[in-house]
Amino acid sequence: MARKKAIVAVAEAEQEVPEVAPRRSGRKRMEISYKEPKETEIEWVEPPTKKSKKVEKVTKKVKATVVSSDDAADGNDKEMEDDEVEITSVVTKKKAEKKKPAPKPAPKLKSRKKASGIQYDEDGNEVRQRDYEDTPSTKFLAAKDRAETQAIHFVDRERCDTEISPEEKFTISGTSGSNYTVHIKHIPKCNCMDSIMRGRQYHCKHIIYVYVNVLRVRDDLAYQMALTSDELNEIFNSAPAAPTDRVIIQIEDDPNRKPIEGECPICYMEFEPEKERITYCKNSCGNNVHTECINIWIQTKQREHKTATCPYCRERWVSG
Repeated sequence: MARKKAIVAVAEAEQEVPEVAPRRSGRKRMEISYKEPKETEIEWVEPPTKKSKKVEKVTKKVKATVVSSDDAADGNDKEMEDDEVEITSVVTKKKAEKKKPAPKPAPKLKSRKKASGIQYDEDGNEVRQRDYEDTPSTKFLAAKDRAETQAIHFVDRERCDTEISPEEKFTISGTSGSNYTVHIKHIPKCNCMDSIMRGRQYHCKHIIYVYVNVLRVRDDLAYQMALTSDELNEIFNSAPAAPTDRVIIQIEDDPNRKPIEGECPICYMEFEPEKERITYCKNSCGNNVHTECINIWIQTKQREHKTATCPYCRERWVSG
């Protein structure tokens, strides 16, 4: 059996296997010649030349006039009509110069309001710089109650009228030791933090204190966030005179202590001898002040490295 299998295997191996022709592409192939080209077959290619400037030839035909030496002596010119001379001029085109950009126009100046900021309507009436308040706010009423009971101490008072309306500045000694300035004008200002942060919504206690106790402003104007020139004139014309102004005339008449009456020139509160300590200027005028107020006054002047003086006569204050 093994022999038969071997014979069958040899017979199968001897059978011829048909050769499979390779598949060829249908596209044409480029014929390549590896022979060296002859000199006659070499094509000469000139190197590229640089681009030259464009040149235009302008040809003019003119009639030439030939003058002989004899004719020149006689002053006769012979014109040759048949012959023509060509004159060629070369015109080189120049690159067009870039136009410079036009200068920018000067910026327009913004129109500024006048320093006063006052505006008028068509009828010539002054326009209030804030909306008119019909009723006082609850915060104003609360601050007014405190202003009528809690004393605030004034360090200085300065009148600073303008051409349009009267104005006045008040320097107040704060409880923390710092001074605040209240400026009563068209839009009242104070440099305390409460006024800086919320000054457009309501007045701080310092402005309300000046309105209520110093200038005695009527209620319908006290809670307005802005005042007109007429209202400012009304406020300052009807305001009581400062305590210092009321007593200067009395200095020469009676140099001793004055009667305890009226209000303190520092806090603008009425004197109450039964409830509070009151002292007076022993060095000169004899006018009365609250003892607590004059102590704060002296401390403020010392912080400013100034001499403490009487708030009435401005003479050196003598304690004791």
